[in-house]
Amino acid sequence: MTNKNEQKPLKHKLFLVAGGTASGKSLLIDEAFAEVDKNSYVILRIDNYYRTITELNKKSVSEVNWDEPNVYNWNQIISDINNLSNNKKVNGHKYNYQNGEYDKEKDFEINPAPIIILEGIYALFNKDIRDMSSLNIFISAKNKIRKKRRIERDSKGRYKKTFDTKKFNKQWANLIMPMHKKYIEPSKKYANFVIKNNSTNLAKKEKAISLIRKLMVK
Repeated sequence: MTNKNEQKPLKHKLFLVAGGTASGKSLLIDEAFAEVDKNSYVILRIDNYYRTITELNKKSVSEVNWDEPNVYNWNQIISDINNLSNNKKVNGHKYNYQNGEYDKEKDFEINPAPIIILEGIYALFNKDIRDMSSLNIFISAKNKIRKKRRIERDSKGRYKKTFDTKKFNKQWANLIMPMHKKYIEPSKKYANFVIKNNSTNLAKKEKAISLIRKLMVK
């Protein structure tokens, strides 16, 4: 017999949102869930699961190819998804892109929720994670548009103090695009839905946001 006061376990759904760098994944997801009950979902950002410089056996961040899949701690991602699916809290971390370590003072707590969203360029890469998923979405954008967005993002945010356009162009040609073509673009075949995000047109962006919300919030 079930105790009436006993809390029923949450029914969880895992949604994966992938796409090339600067395709607009984070912005579209954030907008889609802006007016949704904060207790009904949790977003895990793959960018918060980089392995540290120490783990990668590198001396500095400049030695690391940040666009290949083995720079991520896949075991930790899977562990966090499993724990959240079992109604357990997990610890979130903020990665420091300047030194390749975690800022421990910025650790935060992640509470379980019915909807778990894993967002990042490699969200569709890992088979074990795909096997847990209820819905796979790939955000697509043209390469030249993504490059422009990435330059704007890095130069004003993540690498504001150290951004070098010439160095970035070399990185784009030799690291980012080769990894995109080899790993990220092929992962699109696992998507249930591919959403194009090329335009800055508000109506088209709202259409994409509306579709994401419709697919995820039922």
